[in-house]
Amino acid sequence: MKRKFMAVLLSAALVMSSTAVAFAEDVEGVAASQDVTVNGNVTSAGVIVEGPVTVDVTGNVTNNGSSSGMPDGVNAQVGATVTVGGDVTSDTGTGVVASEGSTVIVEGNVTSSGTGVEAEGAGTIVVEGTITGEDDAVLYTFSEAPSSDDVQILAYKVEGTVSQRTDQGGEQYSDKSDASDLINYIIKKTSEFIGYRSGITSLTVNGTDYDTAKENDVVVVTVGEGYRVSAGTIAVTKNADGTYTLTVPKGGGVTLTAEQIQEAVKETEQQAEQPATQPSFNPEQVAALLKALNALQPAANEPIKEETASNSNPNATASSVVVVPPVYVTADPATIGETAYVAGVTASIANAPYGGTVKLTTGDAAFINRSIIDALETRSDVTLEISVLYGGVPYLIHIPAGFKLRELLGSNGKIDMNKLISMFGVQL
Repeated sequence: MKRKFMAVLLSAALVMSSTAVAFAEDVEGVAASQDVTVNGNVTSAGVIVEGPVTVDVTGNVTNNGSSSGMPDGVNAQVGATVTVGGDVTSDTGTGVVASEGSTVIVEGNVTSSGTGVEAEGAGTIVVEGTITGEDDAVLYTFSEAPSSDDVQILAYKVEGTVSQRTDQGGEQYSDKSDASDLINYIIKKTSEFIGYRSGITSLTVNGTDYDTAKENDVVVVTVGEGYRVSAGTIAVTKNADGTYTLTVPKGGGVTLTAEQIQEAVKETEQQAEQPATQPSFNPEQVAALLKALNALQPAANEPIKEETASNSNPNATASSVVVVPPVYVTADPATIGETAYVAGVTASIANAPYGGTVKLTTGDAAFINRSIIDALETRSDVTLEISVLYGGVPYLIHIPAGFKLRELLGSNGKIDMNKLISMFGVQL
């Protein structure tokens, strides 16, 4: 049976109780000044709570303010604590408000047709999902100069603006300004093999520890032996010491994943980490080597000569010094379309000279798909180098000839640029 509205100690006309109240079913709204537990959803009138009490909702909180008359999805005041196990949605006002030392924790997303979340007067808000607001996604309201000890907001991801203002009294506020540098983004990880070297601040709210970082912070990540780190579409760079580095983007949304490195990939990465060595010969050794090689020439016994290879004549003579010109191609799927991009890359691979290198200049929407892998497998002598500006950072990706790429294809039939960078990329 759904309760039309549940109010505890809201007016003198109601029965007063000093014990906690629990409901094992959905309720339409909660207005409380004592502890309340709802083992279900708040379906239409949101939650408003005042005083040093606790309200726990295991499901979602919805405020249909246009019909219920309630202004916010969750409004916690004067030291209250509210925990929501699902999402908070409000079609009016603000999704979540925490003020006067109150704390609100939402394990899902917060969505509002007004402001997503607002914290003021030493209020703390934690949103483990995404905050979305048609006005501001996040709003800090300060009683005086901004202080990180005054108002605290933690969120996994923010879609919308992050603003701040000052309460000047009498419902008067200063003009809003950008506050992107204030929000603490929750950094998630999917594996116990992942740790942090630097760039992470651990914050504890209501007994729960959160790994956080601010926009543009550089995070250095450690990972167990035999694993590599990826972060979805966010660029991750492997460092020489085996750690990985990423920069927290605007809006956050960082989830770190540890992927087990297959043996072939691991061997390639280890080889790439070895410093390049060049053989050293003195002039006498060079002269002796050339003399020995010239002795291997056919009957004509012509001196060693430079010869340009072609894909139809891969090995001119055993003693030829082969100069293989690279093939340059510029193709960006975001500009010319995926079909033209794939056609340009595959044609360049097919027509490259034997043992040659295709040097591709492209954008961050680039990828490798089955058609490109087919071309590389047919021409297993060809190396592919990709120059890309990814997330505003230049990278060089070196894919050695003959490398087995097919096993890296994602469910969409592609290997995206982030994975290519994490495996083969070097930041320039």
